[in-house]
Amino acid sequence: MKNVREPGVIAQVRTAAKNPVALAIGALLGGFVPAATYMVAHNEAKGFNMAMCLVIGGLVYSAKTVFQWGRMAFNDTAKALGFVLLIEGVMVTSKTGWLALAALAYLVSINAVATGCLLALRDAPPAAKPVKTKKVAEEKVVEVAAPQVAAPKPKRTRKARRDTIPAPMMGEESGEFEIEAEAV
Repeated sequence: MKNVREPGVIAQVRTAAKNPVALAIGALLGGFVPAATYMVAHNEAKGFNMAMCLVIGGLVYSAKTVFQWGRMAFNDTAKALGFVLLIEGVMVTSKTGWLALAALAYLVSINAVATGCLLALRDAPPAAKPVKTKKVAEEKVVEVAAPQVAAPKPKRTRKARRDTIPAPMMGEESGEFEIEAEAV
């Protein structure tokens, strides 16, 4: 398992918000446990039976994440522990419906965002490590080139048309036979 430096509460919310797929999977993985714990605790657990073991397992699962968040938010271990006991305890034991549902909403949110953030950070490409380089004083030489003058463009001359036959010059024989006409 990769060792991921744990970001603070606000950074986790921002990371989860920027990664909707990770947040959705985090909601499924992290948010389901408090919801299932609430339903089993309020509807199925009567005395100490198998259902109560499920509730205890759900509380242990959620309590670790909520404790970490509480410690980051309050910067105090005692407050974080008190927050965990109160919110987890209210969710499973309160007979006041709205109070138990409010605790459930907090727990689902905290677990969903924390799990989504963890998934996003584990899936992110590793950050490039900075390379230490020695600073060396370098002489910079700047060469100045002479300004280049554009060569004059050659004048365009009209080419002779190749579709005509040149006329023979005077004094040359054209290669034709001369026929003299006889006078009649």
